[in-house]
Amino acid sequence: MTRAELKTRILTWLRQNAIPLAVLVFLVGCFLVTSFRKRSEGPQTGAIHVESVPSRAEVSIDGRLWGTAPLTIEDVAYGEHVLRFEKHGHEPVSRAVTVSEKEQTVRSTLKPIVTTVLRVESEPSGAAVRVGGEEVGWTPVVLEGVTPGRYEILVRKDGYKLFQKWISLSQGETRVLPCTLESKTEAVLEARAQESEASVRQLVELAHHHILSNDFGRAAPPLARALEMTAGSGEKNRWVFEEIEKPYWGRYEYGGAEAKMRCREMLEDVLIAEVKARPSHQVARNLLVELLRKAGRWERLAEAMEAGVIPIETASPRELGLYGEVMVQVGRADEVLDKMVRKHRRNRDCWELTYAIGLVHQQNGEKVKARIKFKQALLHCHSDEARARIQATLEGL
Repeated sequence: MTRAELKTRILTWLRQNAIPLAVLVFLVGCFLVTSFRKRSEGPQTGAIHVESVPSRAEVSIDGRLWGTAPLTIEDVAYGEHVLRFEKHGHEPVSRAVTVSEKEQTVRSTLKPIVTTVLRVESEPSGAAVRVGGEEVGWTPVVLEGVTPGRYEILVRKDGYKLFQKWISLSQGETRVLPCTLESKTEAVLEARAQESEASVRQLVELAHHHILSNDFGRAAPPLARALEMTAGSGEKNRWVFEEIEKPYWGRYEYGGAEAKMRCREMLEDVLIAEVKARPSHQVARNLLVELLRKAGRWERLAEAMEAGVIPIETASPRELGLYGEVMVQVGRADEVLDKMVRKHRRNRDCWELTYAIGLVHQQNGEKVKARIKFKQALLHCHSDEARARIQATLEGL
């Protein structure tokens, strides 16, 4: 190939690739210019040396944790940054710094946080403490970081009088509050109960004192007297029966299973005696039936009913239905079936009675009759809980 031909080919190639070559030259030029400028301007990051008093404070820049002071932080971009120091028990400190080519040292002093501390002690210990209406633990208890202000302190322990005191706490104060709990001595309780004007609450309090001592024989008389005083009051003294229910269900963890059983028997005896003495004491009767049913003590409930807790001959349709359900549980349902059927003819809208008759048929293997009665009971029952129970029995046939 001659030189003229080679020159012609090169010119032809250059004409065909003029645009790509121009772009390539432009990019190379930009790269060279940028590199030159960077070299002329020098580095774009700097370093900061940080120290704190006290030492070992955590250091962060713009929210990123770098370590604990003292330390040197390198490769920090030029410009404005937020430097933050944090240490437990001290107030955090934030500072604005400007990073440049020259390394700089930043020192910061952290102030201790002044906290208010309250310690409550009692004799005897193990009492529940309430501060400002909030339960905070049992004595001895230490509360740190309490907000300054005025608080009501309540210290409570079974068998002792309530300790109550208002205190004011200042910023940075450490207060120790000792309290000696005054025992609700048996002598004091007995004296109050023997007074001619002893209240129902005092009698129940004395009964609970004996229950906590597992002395159920001595708990029965004041409890019986309290029940006697509430006869005819309706729901006015409902709290008495709520207090009776507490030890019944073993909410007092004293004496173990045997003590709970003895407590339960004592309470049942007291309630049965009260209902026998005053059949019109409806609240006591309802509580007795409720407690025996929840405990599944069907035999004793049947005995109590037959002893007059629920006068069977003059029982209402609902009471007779309950009696029938109990007799089903003890396997003696046939003894009351005729009575329930006669009562049901005049009270077909009483679902309790209808349901009890259905249970008798179910126990006797008469599934068709039982299904009919359960469906009739559902028609007249308006309680969601009772309807669910009837429906479950119906589905179990």
